[in-house]
Amino acid sequence: MKKFLLLLLLSFSFSFGENIGIKEAVVRNLPEEYKRVFTQFLTKNIQNSEYFDSKKEYSLIIQPFLSWIGISYTICFDIYEGKRIAYMGCVTANSGEELYESIKSFENNYSFLKIKNLPERQFKINLLTKHNIKNIKKVKITSQKGDNLVDYKKVIISKELIEKGEIFKNVIVHLNTVVLSNKQAGMLFQKLLNNFKVKDILLIERY
Repeated sequence: MKKFLLLLLLSFSFSFGENIGIKEAVVRNLPEEYKRVFTQFLTKNIQNSEYFDSKKEYSLIIQPFLSWIGISYTICFDIYEGKRIAYMGCVTANSGEELYESIKSFENNYSFLKIKNLPERQFKINLLTKHNIKNIKKVKITSQKGDNLVDYKKVIISKELIEKGEIFKNVIVHLNTVVLSNKQAGMLFQKLLNNFKVKDILLIERY
């Protein structure tokens, strides 16, 4: 009898834990490329979750929202039990490099949300531009929508690429701001979501 009850309890726990549906993220004031990247990140890194399937029943359904409002990202989760909103919560991040930590902080308020521990890793960026960069000391990196992917960091001015660095070509440099295309911003956004931090920024003037 005890063995049966234990198996029943384990079965219930497993079925509940494996039953979180993640709906496609709603993205506002940000490149459209972020929607797919953000949705995939959540389904991959929220434990016991999968991309929402309207033909299935879930113990919990999460509708994520991601927006840029002036000076920060806002990440919100509407969490449903059936058709009823059971929980609502939001966190903010001042730059793309803070996104992972902010999303991880949802665990503090919702015990049923388990987000994978991703190690912090550093990487280097090569930015190739046709703009004059002689007097630039620091830059921040944004998308065309203006969201702050990487806050101000010192740059290295060089004519040589950093070995094994990420390469972004034909970037726009305006004063101390590097503007990436939407596709490039989506690529950088994906790395930052996965807890990568920018170690070095190399700015290269190429005509």
